[in-house]
Amino acid sequence: MTDNEPKVKRRNRGYTIVEVLVGIVLLSVGILAVAQMQVMTMNSNKAANQKTTAITLAQDKAEYFRTIPYSTIGNTPLSDTVGSYNRSWVVENNTPANNLKRVTITVSWPGKQVQMQTIIAAGDL
Repeated sequence: MTDNEPKVKRRNRGYTIVEVLVGIVLLSVGILAVAQMQVMTMNSNKAANQKTTAITLAQDKAEYFRTIPYSTIGNTPLSDTVGSYNRSWVVENNTPANNLKRVTITVSWPGKQVQMQTIIAAGDL
């Protein structure tokens, strides 16, 4: 080969190892981001399910108080346990007015709680 001969251009025949490694790193970062988002979604769904269950338990107890005779609704704090949920309630007589009872129901589970109130009137109002 002499200096007067034209140089032959080499054609690229594939990717270099550096290009492949950069592609793998970018793909890995994307996959890790999607995996983290999936974990966050699962945790949010679990928390929403727990809260929905607790609210349903509180509503169930409020409906129970609406079905029993007014005179049998006591005024002492009571509680029960449903699975990992602790449900407690307090009945206040003549609150907020005469012949009304305010029932405060609290449902708690590890680290969290929900609370609801309902007013029950005497049947002869």
